[in-house]
Amino acid sequence: MWKEYGHVAARNVRQRRLRSWLTIIGIVIGMAAVVALISLGGGLRTAISAQFGSIGADKITITPKGPGFGPPGSFSTTKLTKDDLRIVRQVNGVDLAIGRVLSPVQVTDGEKSLFTFAVSVPADRESKKLVMDSLNMKIDRGRMVGKGDRLNVVVGHTVAEEEFSDPLQVRQTITLQNTTVRVVGILKPTGNFQIDDSIIILEEPMRDFLSINEREYDVIVAQILEGVEPSNVRDRIARELRNERNVEVGEESFEVSSPEQTIASLNNILLVVNAVVVGIAAISLLVGGIGVMNTMYTAVLQRTREIGVMKAVGGTRSQIITLFLLESAILGAAGGVIGVVLGVGLSQGAVIAGQAATGSALLQASISLPLLLGAMVFASFIGIVSGIWPARQAARQDPVDALRYE
Repeated sequence: MWKEYGHVAARNVRQRRLRSWLTIIGIVIGMAAVVALISLGGGLRTAISAQFGSIGADKITITPKGPGFGPPGSFSTTKLTKDDLRIVRQVNGVDLAIGRVLSPVQVTDGEKSLFTFAVSVPADRESKKLVMDSLNMKIDRGRMVGKGDRLNVVVGHTVAEEEFSDPLQVRQTITLQNTTVRVVGILKPTGNFQIDDSIIILEEPMRDFLSINEREYDVIVAQILEGVEPSNVRDRIARELRNERNVEVGEESFEVSSPEQTIASLNNILLVVNAVVVGIAAISLLVGGIGVMNTMYTAVLQRTREIGVMKAVGGTRSQIITLFLLESAILGAAGGVIGVVLGVGLSQGAVIAGQAATGSALLQASISLPLLLGAMVFASFIGIVSGIWPARQAARQDPVDALRYE
């Protein structure tokens, strides 16, 4: 019986191909938008979590408060000090803490000049590893600067490959402000412009070259002891710094953040963006549902005589309702399948275009089977719900009046 219902419903949909295609356009657009946006949002959240996971959740960053474009603290009117570093090192739960200096700098290769950022690293291996891990810095060619490298630097991937007429090479000399230095290493691309556009240099030479106050820091990075909750240490650091500066909560001239806090903030932003855009896509689904309803109601009017014949030969109300609901379900399911396929294609196209434009693998699409199946089931549900009223109208037809209808 159900097989016969399905065969008749599919035949009726095929007989009205143009109207059927026009009907499902709204569902196709809505489903494609929902699938593409949820896939991209989920993939981006996964990539961000993986990015911070590679950095490690056991690190806390302290920066001065203040607006500015560029690395945190680079344009702030307030600075951290060696006293702040000492306090952070004394906080219970902190394993290691170091200060870093950031500053705008002019760089030239002899032909072209550019303004970018110089970033300091400590000379000792343990502290340097903390900086590299916290920024996810990895050497692509050459080596990282170390003790004795006063006139040597490491350059970010973008600076090395894109900013000058010819790509920079290891052992090539460049001018940093008015000082000639040698490139001993080039970083792998990170997707973070603050790293890819930077010049890495030891702290003491950097202070000398750029005349930076020896007591000031732009960033303090702290590594947490294993097994200690980062949020507890973060709160203790903030409390001790407030006590040292004699300020109340909300009056701080510094910010203390941890990766878990940043991940939560980014996830909240992505969820809000997804909710807004999916809400907009839902309007398209509503339009699609109205289209299905309109088509099915028109079909009821056009097939009034056919309905009368069905009733005259013994067709029941439930059978007629079932037939019309199957037709509307087929329309919804067809829109759902096409929308899902189009949504997957759109999400993959966006990933390819985004990676080609940025050179970063951060943009990903997370396509799951439950999402695809759920979208198709939901599209069929929209079709069925939209067909209920027309189906009931068809079932209520009086057979005598229906047979007389011209």
